[in-house]
This record gives sequence, structure tokens and C-alpha cells, in this order.
Amino acid sequence: MNKINTQTGNCLDIIPCPRCEGGLLVATLEGFETSADNQTITVTDVEMDRCDQCGEIFLTPSGSERVDDARLKHQDQPNQ
Repeated sequence: MNKINTQTGNCLDIIPCPRCEGGLLVATLEGFETSADNQTITVTDVEMDRCDQCGEIFLTPSGSERVDDARLKHQDQPNQ
């Protein structure tokens, strides 16, 4: 079984879940909730891997960068 990119359907490397060790990670784009200035914000289209058994998520480097950029943008807005 291979890791599947849900956006393209392409097979990728097999990556077991480091949390449960029983599932495989599936590449996906999803919304991600985080906080900035004590407020919850939702970042859309965040690249991540999700375990197909336990549901744990792992942000990719580009997904993490997208979340960081959204948090910084939110913090830079006046009256937030």
C-alpha cells in the first residue's frame, strides 16, 4: 500500500504513522484551525498528511509556512 495524494490520486512513498504505527499517512489539503492574539482562525488549503487510522495530522513544511503566514497576517491587522 502506498501513501496517496488525495488531490491528484498519485501514489507516493509509503509513510507509516509515527503516532499509532498502524496507519499510513495520506497527503491532503484541508482547513486548519490555529490561534492568534487569543482568537481562533481557520487557514484554508493547508498541505498536511493525515493518518488513515488514528486521524493524527502532520503539517508539511509548506503547510506550516502557510499557517505561520496567516497567523502573522492576522496579528498585523489593527483591532484584532
